[in-house]
Amino acid sequence: MESKMPLKAKIITGVSAVVAVAAVVVLIIVLVTGGGSSNPAGEGDLTSDISTGATVSAPEEPALPPNPTEPSGTTGPKDGPTTPGTQTPEPTTTEKPTPEPTSTETPTPEPTSTETPTPEPTDPATPTPPHAQTWSYAIIVDWMETMIEYKDFAFDYVDWLTGTEAVDKYMQDYGCTREEAEVETEEFGYIRNVNPHIRWFSTTSDTVYYLPDSSVSITPVKVDNDTFRQTMITAINNGETWMTFVKVTVSGDYIVEIEWVYRP
Repeated sequence: MESKMPLKAKIITGVSAVVAVAAVVVLIIVLVTGGGSSNPAGEGDLTSDISTGATVSAPEEPALPPNPTEPSGTTGPKDGPTTPGTQTPEPTTTEKPTPEPTSTETPTPEPTSTETPTPEPTDPATPTPPHAQTWSYAIIVDWMETMIEYKDFAFDYVDWLTGTEAVDKYMQDYGCTREEAEVETEEFGYIRNVNPHIRWFSTTSDTVYYLPDSSVSITPVKVDNDTFRQTMITAINNGETWMTFVKVTVSGDYIVEIEWVYRP
């Protein structure tokens, strides 16, 4: 009569059989792929303990050599898988140089000198008169000694009128009739002096002088500065108006010419 095997014993027997079959399969694979070479030192023996049902460990896969193109200590990008041995280049940023600001300031011109050069002092004995010249009849009424050789003279300007103008002004000044004015102005005209303004002018080394000759004729003669000065100053001091009546030509403040004029 057949004896019955307990359930637990049946399970253990089944598992041992499965393990034994797996070990045989593994051994065959190792023999086919490894060529029966011996295991490296330190690794477990695949054939050992097959009968005991111990677990056989598979050989470890050898480590791949480092990629020569990959620099030491460099890791790939964190995001996404990459191909082994290939390093994804880091994106480069090209910075555009910031242009230097251009100055728009207008350079300040150097100040130019506006200083007027000081004119050379002019010899007071020979001042240069302006070009414009004017003349008038006048009576020399005064003089002033400013230099040893040259003098300042004061002139009272008068108008010597003739013709109709002399008649009209004579009637206006004296309140007479036209017939009376014509008689008074017919021969010598009318010397009119209604402006009290006195004008001063200076003689120079270029001033020209004319005085009456020794016979006091109508036409004067040219004299030097000393003769004119002595004669005219004496006549002014004595009030001799017949001698101090002149035609004076001036330019600015200077006397160009003094000409004695015969007055009847």
